[in-house]
Amino acid sequence: MKLTLEQLNAALNGVTDAVEENGAVRLRTFTEEQRLYQYKPDGTERWDKLFWFESFVTPTAKLDFTTDSETLTVTLVDCATREETYFGVDLWQRGVLTHHESFDLPEDGVKEEVSLPDRTFRYSLLPGAKRVEFFFPRNIRYKIKEVSLSDGASFEPTRYERSFLAFGDSITAAEASRHPSFGYVTRVARNLSARVINYGVGGEHYEDKRIVPGTYPKTDFVLAAYGTNGRKRKNYRELTEGFFEALYREFHDRPVFVILPTHRMGEEAGEEFVPLPRARQIIREICGRYNNITVLDGEKFVPWDSAAYFDGFLHPNDLGMTHYAMNLTAALTEELAKRKGANV
Repeated sequence: MKLTLEQLNAALNGVTDAVEENGAVRLRTFTEEQRLYQYKPDGTERWDKLFWFESFVTPTAKLDFTTDSETLTVTLVDCATREETYFGVDLWQRGVLTHHESFDLPEDGVKEEVSLPDRTFRYSLLPGAKRVEFFFPRNIRYKIKEVSLSDGASFEPTRYERSFLAFGDSITAAEASRHPSFGYVTRVARNLSARVINYGVGGEHYEDKRIVPGTYPKTDFVLAAYGTNGRKRKNYRELTEGFFEALYREFHDRPVFVILPTHRMGEEAGEEFVPLPRARQIIREICGRYNNITVLDGEKFVPWDSAAYFDGFLHPNDLGMTHYAMNLTAALTEELAKRKGANV
């Protein structure tokens, strides 16, 4: 039983929508308006090309439904990558990770866009009715050719209790997580039973054009987690002020949680124009102007242990992401409970 576009859209989480394109289905995090507003290349610089490519990837995309199907088949086509060393998919059943498949790319990463082979993933599912979550690759571009269940199988998309948007850089995009289901945004959404759209893009920083006016769905709250990038810019404060002014104009009607930059295991003095402790202070000062913003101390979310980082100092790996998600879930649960009790 091949799922229809309508069924796919009903079961998807982590993206804006799914659209038909040249005989396949493309998942969209950014709408076309958002992508062109933020990332349309205006030159030949590598970062222009990279940001444009990353606006097509889906760092938190999954299918989430209950079924009595005996099988699941997912076929991905038109796959491409750049500047990545691996990608993978995850399958969860009844709340447990049961399958992970990972594919290595050249160790140096791919500096230019390169096509990848089509992939078909076939699974024998657990017996009886169960919740199934299939997590798509978080860091490559792809389209869906087919998602199929056993003929006559039941199919019930998962319903969620909350919804939120997430803005951020490579850590929000989970660029160092081997398992696509382990990124902190993905895990927090699971923990809170929430629908999410993850706008994280590696290398990004605070800037007003991160917010595209009038293009976002209504949600219960918003997360923002930039700050570690952009500190070589002398106008770091001005850029940060511009972002938060744009953020407030767009989301003044709901709670916004700002996560301060996580701990770095090492940074030479003078390496950045704005040292990380000063950056955190600037963010706190600016956020204090807005009554709907709560600042969360991201420095406490990931262990100060190189084993928790993919590169030993900055990007949390699966272990670091597990701690990040656990601590952020606890902080959000506490803050949301306060607002519920106060009717905010």
